[in-house]
Amino acid sequence: MPNVQRSNPSSPNKGNKKKGNKQTNSNPNNGQQSQGQPQNQQQNPQSQSNSMEVDPEPTSLDLMNGILSMRADYKTQFTSLVDEMTKFKKAVIDTINELEKKINHNHDTIKIQSDTIKIQSELISDLKKRIVRLEKDNKKQNVIISGVPEDKQETSEMLNNKIINILQNELKTNIIPSKIHRFGPTTQRNKYIRVTLPTEQDKFKIFSNIKNSNLRKNNIFINEDLPKETNYDRKLLRDKKKEEEAKGSDCVLKGDKIKINNIWHKICDGKIQPIQQNENTHISDSDNKNSHPHGIKNQISKQPTTTKHNPSTKSRLK
Repeated sequence: MPNVQRSNPSSPNKGNKKKGNKQTNSNPNNGQQSQGQPQNQQQNPQSQSNSMEVDPEPTSLDLMNGILSMRADYKTQFTSLVDEMTKFKKAVIDTINELEKKINHNHDTIKIQSDTIKIQSELISDLKKRIVRLEKDNKKQNVIISGVPEDKQETSEMLNNKIINILQNELKTNIIPSKIHRFGPTTQRNKYIRVTLPTEQDKFKIFSNIKNSNLRKNNIFINEDLPKETNYDRKLLRDKKKEEEAKGSDCVLKGDKIKINNIWHKICDGKIQPIQQNENTHISDSDNKNSHPHGIKNQISKQPTTTKHNPSTKSRLK
């Protein structure tokens, strides 16, 4: 008979039991975690309760100490700020003093320069006046004749004959000039003629006889030989006279001065200004004298009048 092996029914169960034991033993921490979770849950509320605890309130002594320390800090900060402000103030004052010194020095230098410029300007103006006076003195025996026809090939003899003809025939004088010459730009037609006379009295004679001559009808004019500055000033006075006469003012032009409504004016630094009272009275006294329309005074010696006594009048008085 064949041998039949019987299987033990308990063997598979034992294998299953071993497997089950292995499975249960494979996760040994499962039981610990399951047991540890409630412990963690119990520990968290304790930590929360510790964090929620309030610090104890400070005492009055702590408050006083804190205030005193803050006061000391503020005091040190304040003293440092005061020191900085004093340093800054001192620096500002020093800079201001330096600037004042520089300004005073510059002011002094400017004042000195202005004084020197003023003195120099006064000297220059004085020198100009002296030059004009010297030029007037050098030209006081000269006259300027304009409008005399000029020939193309005019010689000095021809020019002398023309001037002598004017002086002797037109002006009825016996004056013989000492020097005659033309001057002016070359492009000018009928250039001016400067005539130098022997004396200044001859010039007065010429100007006194102009009215009785026919020179103006022939467009021939005789004027004084004056410096450029004087001619410019007199042109200003002539323009001023026209302007004032257009306004209806009374004007009298006399040499380098003009009388506007009984007030004399003269040119100072290129401007027409009224003359001071003392100068005005001096001019008004000289205004009664005879003067030439060109500004040249006729020097006429006034002889004293003598009264004749009639013997018949004496007998009548007796």
